[in-house]
Amino acid sequence: MGRLLFLFFFSMLSLQNIVAQEEHVTFQMLDSLQQVEKRKVMVFIHADWCRFCKVMKTKVFTDKQVASRITKDYYFVSFDGESKEPIEFRGYQFNFLPTGKKTGVHELAQQLGTIDGKLEYPTLVVLNSDYEIIFQHNAFLRKKELLKITDKL
Repeated sequence: MGRLLFLFFFSMLSLQNIVAQEEHVTFQMLDSLQQVEKRKVMVFIHADWCRFCKVMKTKVFTDKQVASRITKDYYFVSFDGESKEPIEFRGYQFNFLPTGKKTGVHELAQQLGTIDGKLEYPTLVVLNSDYEIIFQHNAFLRKKELLKITDKL
């Protein structure tokens, strides 16, 4: 009985690690992941101060049906559009660009999320496996809306 309990506990820990890894994909990991399995990339561009971003993080993306669909079909990158960390992606280095004393935007967020000349939060971007933008949306999405988008893509 003790051995079965140990195996169950170990398998649950392994499953948690796999799920956690899926949730924490970074731009730097994408090339390696694409070599293993080609998938579209879903990038959620958000900001810490954005209340609609927080609702999408805590309610929409954590919904079992949404999370299952994303995990199955996409590499998901949650990206703070105001991050100050440099990011190496596709052979380029993207940096934080200050716009004021304590404000600014990350170059990669601008490149991916700008629609009609502006970046708004939240923004959802979908890239194909060659990292070409195939979808952009810069507003709050409900569960049903997000599922419709994943169905069409």
